[in-house]
Amino acid sequence: MSDRTKVEPEKVKSFFDNEIRLNGISRSNSPLVIFITGVSGSGKSTIIDKIDLNALKIQPDNYRKTHPKIDLFVEKYGRDEAYRKTSKYSFKFAKSLRDLAIENRINVIYESTFSKIDTANDLLKPFIDNNYKIAVVQLPVDIELSIKRNIARYEEKKAQEHTIPRLSTREDIEKMANNYLATLDEIRKCGINVIAINSKEYSAFIGTSPDNRTPDANGHKIEA
Repeated sequence: MSDRTKVEPEKVKSFFDNEIRLNGISRSNSPLVIFITGVSGSGKSTIIDKIDLNALKIQPDNYRKTHPKIDLFVEKYGRDEAYRKTSKYSFKFAKSLRDLAIENRINVIYESTFSKIDTANDLLKPFIDNNYKIAVVQLPVDIELSIKRNIARYEEKKAQEHTIPRLSTREDIEKMANNYLATLDEIRKCGINVIAINSKEYSAFIGTSPDNRTPDANGHKIEA
């Protein structure tokens, strides 16, 4: 059965206010949103961690643990299934944060897979309607690297009791990659600024080198 738990506005507002206060984020006269997009395992969270701007960072996966039934889901179904059951809630929580940011003219960094054009349009439209400057960052698509990173992240989160792990299959990632690229083609046609970053540019931005690469689950170094 699909989870229909509603997102409580008070909970979102409290989270929003806390993020604004802790990070010293202020409103902007000419607000912008930067979407960091890519398939699972493309390094979206890594690059967002490196961005230092006067902006609210919205990352849907981080809000799964705010689900009021998360402990019940984990106990009854296990953390793998709890990941799936909290998907809709975390997505709605993120959109509620987006709406508060727009209402308060706050700059936004938004993490998304853009795996469906309908989802991308749904995320973009409120920013367009409220005259935000919009940029979509396209991270490199590397199926093999995404699979390795996905496994490494899964093993890491499995060892952390407070997290909810996820493991995407090769088929999932390949399908996601095809849909992602098709979505970007569509939003380009609408005049949205899409900035494609290649692998070397990505590595330079996050500061990786041959001796400072992401380790996989077996401790092997993964090229960025």
